[in-house]
Amino acid sequence: MAVTLDSWAYVQEAMGRALNLSCHFYQWAGTYWHRVPLTRKIREFGNLQEISALPARPLTKDKKASLRERGRTYTQYAGQVHASYKGFFFTRAFSGADRLMGEGQVVIDVKSFRRCNPTLDHWGDDVVDRGGTTQWATHSSSRTKPCPPVTEEQLHLLPPSIHGFSLRAKRFGEFLISRLSPIVWRDESFSHLVIPVSYRRIVKALVTVHAGELKEKLMVDVVEGKGNGLVMAFHGAPGTGKTLTAEAVAEHLRRPLYVVSAGELGTTAQTLENQLKSVLELATAWNAVLLIDEADIFLTKRDTRQLERNALVGIFLRLLEYFTGVLILTTNHIENFDEAFLSRFAVVLRFDELDEPSRRKLWERFLLKAASSSSSSSSSLSAFDLHHLASFRLNGRDIKHVIQTAQAIALVEGEELGMEHLDEVLRVAKSGVRKE
Repeated sequence: MAVTLDSWAYVQEAMGRALNLSCHFYQWAGTYWHRVPLTRKIREFGNLQEISALPARPLTKDKKASLRERGRTYTQYAGQVHASYKGFFFTRAFSGADRLMGEGQVVIDVKSFRRCNPTLDHWGDDVVDRGGTTQWATHSSSRTKPCPPVTEEQLHLLPPSIHGFSLRAKRFGEFLISRLSPIVWRDESFSHLVIPVSYRRIVKALVTVHAGELKEKLMVDVVEGKGNGLVMAFHGAPGTGKTLTAEAVAEHLRRPLYVVSAGELGTTAQTLENQLKSVLELATAWNAVLLIDEADIFLTKRDTRQLERNALVGIFLRLLEYFTGVLILTTNHIENFDEAFLSRFAVVLRFDELDEPSRRKLWERFLLKAASSSSSSSSSLSAFDLHHLASFRLNGRDIKHVIQTAQAIALVEGEELGMEHLDEVLRVAKSGVRKE
């Protein structure tokens, strides 16, 4: 990272003399640009050292040009940007930094990071660099002031990372600018869903009209701002297409898919209210499709003998009343939906277990995807092979896992993915699965 030198001074410390370099760089602070002070320290040394080995060294012309290009990319993410990310990202805590896998879609949003992580807010105090390790101060940024937008001549002074949220890891953190890229949307997502055609038509129509892609509007609630969200409930066994349908909705709308499990929202009234408020605020800020998974506790009919659960349902209903986005609730199985929810659902769809033709379609599509995503090729399977595979009563998730395991065996052994690998996995890992 490049910085500009403002002043320097020799200081005497317990470990000997050192040269303190007072510098600054620039950073996006969520709603404005911020000039960040930084101190680099070069400790006294006895022998000659290469300049390139020092904690601070002059910036070369070539390096400045490459940093300027990175800074130009940084400015494209200075806002709220839905993007794709490859590799690890970093989270900060008082104990240090953690590295997490963040492969997939992210939302770059410094403003939300600062709001949700006030104790990690480092805008305003000096940033001390000790031996190449940047240490951020942790205090409120209420004293910080905006500076003018960065100019072309200051682009090289922008940092290598920016704050955002990993939709896969469901964590805020720092994302390297060099690993961010535009999202490649899958326009075929809806057509590839192995669900009844009527389900596809209904869901696609509802989300398209709600998103305002057509001039015509649906009727709204008589109370302004109330009931303007689109709430759908998907229920059925695992692996029947509920989550894939939610993913297709997000792909069609070109929006983030923010997935939260009911367990993450808490089991007490106070925790639920705080957590759900935060989730709804983020979903609204990002214009995201919100998927609340395993929402059984909120959807089942209330019972006068379960006062605590009734309170949870009441809070859930109240907070969702004024949510204006797209919300999908999924559950594995529900005997009786609470009537208060039924009146708020645009549609309730039951996802039945896959029949043999549906399983065959999934085998074909997952195998095709495996062939396109791997460096190893796949041998073609006959109609008889596909019929044999489809005869196993597996759900969509099981089919994907079988193919992934078989693909791993083929890759390790340097072979084409073939029927023998799939049969081996089915025989060993799915020995208890019945055939039709």
